[in-house]
Amino acid sequence: MIEQELRAFVGTRERLPTQREFKDAGQWNLYEAMHKAGGAPHWAARLGLSARARGDRHWTDDRIEETLRRYVAGHGKFPTVREMRAAGLGALASAVCRSGGTPVWRQRLQNIG
Repeated sequence: MIEQELRAFVGTRERLPTQREFKDAGQWNLYEAMHKAGGAPHWAARLGLSARARGDRHWTDDRIEETLRRYVAGHGKFPTVREMRAAGLGALASAVCRSGGTPVWRQRLQNIG
């Protein structure tokens, strides 16, 4: 159902609409559903569209790794997305999700040492 609605809303666009475009078009419920069911990068890839990564452009892999290592050092465990956001690290959580997700980063940190 989400895919059909997204395809209808996207139309001939080459990129996924922005949050503001969803809101302005009265498609906020669709926007929320999309984020609960995989997020913008997931749906953009599934629909063959580009997705703009706005706020996390400065989150390189090195910066993500460094910030996660500091969190783990201070908390003794790898954070969930919810824990990152609760700690004021929402941009980190978004960057992690856009670059493989927490399972990928947890594994990567374990492999690096």
